[in-house]
Amino acid sequence: MEEQKDLKQIPIGTKEKPKLKPTTVKIVKLEIQTVEKAKANKVVCFVKHPDAEDEITISAVKIESGKDKVKVVGMWVSLDEDGNLDKGSATAVLLKHLGCSTIQELEGKEVSTAEDGNYLCFKAY
Repeated sequence: MEEQKDLKQIPIGTKEKPKLKPTTVKIVKLEIQTVEKAKANKVVCFVKHPDAEDEITISAVKIESGKDKVKVVGMWVSLDEDGNLDKGSATAVLLKHLGCSTIQELEGKEVSTAEDGNYLCFKAY
């Protein structure tokens, strides 16, 4: 309990947290995680960023959405009526962009990233 008391007394810091810049990252591991709130599965990639000591996770991709427009979409695992990845999903767009046919093939790939607010996402355009 004493530790909680100390945490309540910690002041606001004055240093900015370093922000990772978009660059090429390597996917070292991936997981399919269930997002209970959405009742859906999402691909979460653990990547090595050259400016980060620890692995970071990326689970979104920036894709083209019409003429001269891009959007950021989560890497959801959505299936078509045959049980395959939905051809138009953001996950499938990233796979095609990287020359992969399955999610597992993403492991070991080097991928460009882009900014999405304060986070990094994969760039697939």
